[in-house]
Amino acid sequence: MSVTMNRLLALVYVVTRGQEKMGAVGHTLVQKLFYLLQAGKKVPLGYKFRLYHYGPYCHELWGDLNVLEEYGYLSIKTKSNGFGYEITATDTGRAAVEENRDVEADLQDQVQELLELLGGEPVRKLEALATTHYVCNDWGEKGVNASKEQVIASVLNLKPHLHRSEVEVALTTLEEKGLNR
Repeated sequence: MSVTMNRLLALVYVVTRGQEKMGAVGHTLVQKLFYLLQAGKKVPLGYKFRLYHYGPYCHELWGDLNVLEEYGYLSIKTKSNGFGYEITATDTGRAAVEENRDVEADLQDQVQELLELLGGEPVRKLEALATTHYVCNDWGEKGVNASKEQVIASVLNLKPHLHRSEVEVALTTLEEKGLNR
């Protein structure tokens, strides 16, 4: 299966399993889960994430969600309060997940693990976790083994509205879950 097909199926899978767990998933959850799936779990999905307002973001992933809605696999609705989106799988999307349930069993396990970690968490926590990972990853790509203090300072410089304790918790969580470095 091609990388593009694999990631489209993974998107439908994430939304389907997230919907089972939480009723619907939001755009921020999908972005942060896919960022950690690719950058933390090293699943080659081909997305290019950039640091954005709520942490790592990929415009192409948002485009893929819209393509899946266009073809009837997902439904994307603006939340009633006007802030954010509720993304759900359609019957067609759920059927596609069932038809391909044997594909990438390892991917499914990794998605489940990340849904357990991220599902139902406030956007602020998702932002802290993904941004902290992004900073650690950026230091690593530059060949720098940054200290905990350097990482915290970098994250707080980028996201001054976050508290030091939130970044410390994010670092600990990333290390405990094997998502860092």
